[in-house]
Amino acid sequence: MTTPHLPSDFRVPAEWEEQEAVYLAATLDHALDPSLFTGETRTIRDVQLEIVRALYESVEIRILAQPDQEKVYRELMGQKDIDAGKVTFMDVAHCDIWVRDTGPVWGLSEELGAGLIWHGFNNWGYAPYIEGDWAECDIPNFIPRDLGRIIKKPVYRTSLVGEGGDRSFNGRGSMICCRAVEMNRN
Repeated sequence: MTTPHLPSDFRVPAEWEEQEAVYLAATLDHALDPSLFTGETRTIRDVQLEIVRALYESVEIRILAQPDQEKVYRELMGQKDIDAGKVTFMDVAHCDIWVRDTGPVWGLSEELGAGLIWHGFNNWGYAPYIEGDWAECDIPNFIPRDLGRIIKKPVYRTSLVGEGGDRSFNGRGSMICCRAVEMNRN
């Protein structure tokens, strides 16, 4: 359910507060992998699986993955002795691994519980200059909507454009952010 009105008691929790789940997004086959440039053999998927291994016994891990990506991740988890049965895969279309930027900002209401804030996303302010696959990629604008539908949480739409990765919240109404990101790029 998408609605434009936030509950009056809605707040963004502090990053250190207890959380229900950690979200990751599967890498896409065409995504650039830093190992191609650094000469290291450690890939984005390797790092993500280290995150899964470190966290999945204490918090639910949810990975946004199309069916073909899920298959790859399940195979890799099997190779690394990670119990894929403890990981939830969600068929949510996405163009990048940076869920903190492209996905929702989470909020809490004492009365209504958790909800997702859906802000616009303009490919980090580079939208007019991007060529290739990214130039046509508008999927990040739909991650909050699609995720909210799957997990059955309310989605609150805003006309603001942003990227969540530059924001840190204290849970009491204060936010620290990067002026260049908020004012110049969005």
